[in-house]
Amino acid sequence: MTAKATGDGMHFFMPEGSQFHQLLPALIDATLRHLTQDNHRYRDRIRLKMSIALGPVGHGALGLSQATVVELARLIDSDAMKQSC
Repeated sequence: MTAKATGDGMHFFMPEGSQFHQLLPALIDATLRHLTQDNHRYRDRIRLKMSIALGPVGHGALGLSQATVVELARLIDSDAMKQSC
């Protein structure tokens, strides 16, 4: 798995052919575990928005491209996600 920081976020990329049914639960569990540990350690709690999409991602002139990148951006910026926070 490869991670790419995006300023106030992070993208994780799984290699083509990965066993997503095994990797996704492990990623979600690890995220929850680390977030819980951090929030117990410090008074300024962290809240997290997370979206997941499966599909091709490529390099474009301005960074990442392909429909999957657009889908993730729309998920994070959706009204439903904003209302849940």
